[in-house]
Amino acid sequence: MPSQKSNLSHSSGKTSSLGLSAATDTLELLAVSSVQFQARWSLAAETLSKGSAITAASVESAHLLLRVYSLSASADSDTLSNDWHDFSIEGITNSGYFNLPVPTAKINAALGLMDNEGRFSPLVRAQSIALPAAAPSSS
Repeated sequence: MPSQKSNLSHSSGKTSSLGLSAATDTLELLAVSSVQFQARWSLAAETLSKGSAITAASVESAHLLLRVYSLSASADSDTLSNDWHDFSIEGITNSGYFNLPVPTAKINAALGLMDNEGRFSPLVRAQSIALPAAAPSSS
């Protein structure tokens, strides 16, 4: 089964070693299994600075966070559910594999800043992707 991927991006700029633009705000999700996905991201330094101003926290006191929303198979791409999982991330241009605690049909995500008081401010969002079923279909 080919990977499904989703991305959301703005503007253009230099290409990083991941093939993402260093001056582009990008968050891309790729399905691996019903409980695992890969995320690739790139944030412009300007976006990070603006996000810090919005959260009223310095870049040093806030930290980057990937918030992943678990969705039902029939949910809209733009849905943000009350069932989410937070992953600390490093670097404004990077990628990683992430494991969900339980199988889910679909996910979407936001990359943003978490301040010291636990407030999350999204900076860039990804569209939803379907994850492969946990077990083969009986039909």
